Amino acid sequence: MRQRTLLSMAIAVIAAVWATAAAARPWKGLYPGQSTLQDVQKALGKPHQEFKKRGRCAVLYNYQAARAVSGTKQTNVCLDDKNVVIEIAVFPDRVLTKELVDEAYGRVYQKKLTDDFREYHHYKNEGLAIFFEKDGDTVQSLLFTAAGATEKK
Repeated sequence: MRQRTLLSMAIAVIAAVWATAAAARPWKGLYPGQSTLQDVQKALGKPHQEFKKRGRCAVLYNYQAARAVSGTKQTNVCLDDKNVVIEIAVFPDRVLTKELVDEAYGRVYQKKLTDDFREYHHYKNEGLAIFFEKDGDTVQSLLFTAAGATEKK
């Protein structure tokens, strides 16, 4: 009986760790694949601009200038036709380096290149891609998507 209880506990711990590892990384409390338009409005307020039908986005909320989210130059929130967040693109307003990224997000990523040969780190299980400037060390943007969905077009 005791062994069965220990086995059940071990399975529960493994399942919890796996579920956490497979979850999308949130940004400002917004979870791609789960958060809605109402969540975006509550967390970020009114956008600088709103665009309809931009690529795969039914609606794209753009936050910049006076309406920039704290810590960013610009943020784009893409929503599907059901008003669910597909992805969040964040352009930081301060210099972030590869070293800081490694400290914050770890070193478990795939190193990839964009179409214009800029490096990016793909944290697929967390739904995160971090794109670097041409210098290869300075962060250009962060892209948050549903876990397993992050891929540069």
